[in-house]
Amino acid sequence: MSGLFSKDFENKKKSIKVLILGPYKPSNAKQRLIRFKDCLLNHGYEKARLVEDFPDVPRYDPDPDIHFTLKSRDNIKNWADMLIFVCFLNADNLGVTNELTFTCDLMQSKIHWSIELHEEGIQLSTQTKGPIKISRMNSDEFRNDQELCEKAIGFCTKVVYELLWIP
Repeated sequence: MSGLFSKDFENKKKSIKVLILGPYKPSNAKQRLIRFKDCLLNHGYEKARLVEDFPDVPRYDPDPDIHFTLKSRDNIKNWADMLIFVCFLNADNLGVTNELTFTCDLMQSKIHWSIELHEEGIQLSTQTKGPIKISRMNSDEFRNDQELCEKAIGFCTKVVYELLWIP
């Protein structure tokens, strides 16, 4: 990489807003998401965030179900440049699959900059796989947390290159 391009690439990595969406239950799933976010941060994606990283004040609604749904959707629509949806085996993936379907159905402008990554052995429902295929969202499988990080870094690198090369 030439020096100037390398500097532009590193600057774009630092500025691109990466929103990680995944299951928080059980608690080990949430811990895996936090380690995954740390992986992205350690690779120079300084604006990698989980939805929980954003403040809950002011609240979108007094009802917690409405609040967290609207909080997630707002960050998908108005904050994120890139979306990474993560589904873990033996975790409660209902929330992330709802966020994924919301994005596929209503946020088509974000699809090219989004990826769904699911752990090997997980059985995604037809109602989850269908929107991914219809929208042509990027999708891949991972065997362990290291491979999750590697595949995400590969995707993020591709996006940064595209953003720098495509006028």
